[in-house]
Amino acid sequence: MKQLCQLMVIFLLSSCMNILMSKQDILFQDDYLLQEEEHVYEKEKFKLITLLYNETNEERISEYITCLERNQANDSIAEIHVLYDTSKDGEENKLLQYLQTTNVTMSYVTRRPSFSYCFNIANTLYPNSRVILSNADIYFNETLALLENYDLSDKLLALTRWNVQQDGEIQPFKRGEKNANDSQDVWIFKTPLRKINCADIKFGTPHCDGKIAYQAQRNRLNVLNPCMTVQCCHLHLSNVRNYDTKTPTPFIHLSRIPWIKLGEEPKIKRFCWPSEHKGITIKIGTKRRFAYDEDV
Repeated sequence: MKQLCQLMVIFLLSSCMNILMSKQDILFQDDYLLQEEEHVYEKEKFKLITLLYNETNEERISEYITCLERNQANDSIAEIHVLYDTSKDGEENKLLQYLQTTNVTMSYVTRRPSFSYCFNIANTLYPNSRVILSNADIYFNETLALLENYDLSDKLLALTRWNVQQDGEIQPFKRGEKNANDSQDVWIFKTPLRKINCADIKFGTPHCDGKIAYQAQRNRLNVLNPCMTVQCCHLHLSNVRNYDTKTPTPFIHLSRIPWIKLGEEPKIKRFCWPSEHKGITIKIGTKRRFAYDEDV
C-alpha cells in the first residue's frame, strides 16, 4: 500500500512538471511568434530618400526641418536617407549643421542627382525594401500606414501632393478646377526596382515627374497615383523656389497619372503629352496639347 501511494505521488508530480513545461513551451513559442511578427512589421516600414542643399532662406529652412522631423516621427518610416548637394555650400551651412545633429543617414553629392542615381542608391543600399523617394518639402501623415501591407511588385506609385494651407489644413493640388495629374512629388516602390531610362532626368526639376512616369511605363511598370488615399503633405508656404522656370523644357514624352484611390485601377493606363512629335519643347506656364497614347 505504501509503495502504491509513493507511485501515485511520483505520477502526480511528473504530470504537474509536464504541464508546467508545456506552458513554458507555449509561452516561449508565443514570445517567439511575437518577435517574428514584430520583425516582419519592421521590414514593412519604409526607407525614405530625399534631397537637400544649402538653403539660405530662413523660412524655407524651417519648412525643410519641419518636414524632416514629422517624417522622423512617422511610425511607418524606419529610416531617412538625405542626399546632400554640396554645390551651394558656403561659409555658413545652417541646414547641413542641423542635419549633422540628427540620426538621418547622409550621403554627399556635388550636383543635383538624377532619378537613375537615386534609384541605384535605393537598390544598392536597401535591397528587398519598401522605399520612398520624395521631395524635401513633403511630410507624410497617418495615411502612409495604409501602404504597409500593399503589394508594390512591378509598381511605381507616383503621388500628387496635398498642399498645406495657412491654417494647417491640406488640400489636393489642382490647377483651377482640374486635378493636377501631371504633377507628382513622391515615388514609392519595392527594391530591386527594374532599370528605368532616366539618367538624364534630374530630380526636383520642372516636368521631371511627367518624364519619369513615361519612362517607367515604357519599362512596363504599373504607374499609379493613389493620392486620394495616401496623402503626401507639401509644406511650401514660403513660396521660395531655386530652379529656373523660364527655360523651355526639352522633354518630348510626359505622362499624366490619373488620381485614384488605393486598390483602384485607372480607366486610362497611359496619357501622354505632347503627342509623339519630335523636337517639341514646353515653356512652363503655357498652354499644352494633350494626346492619348496607346503604346501600353
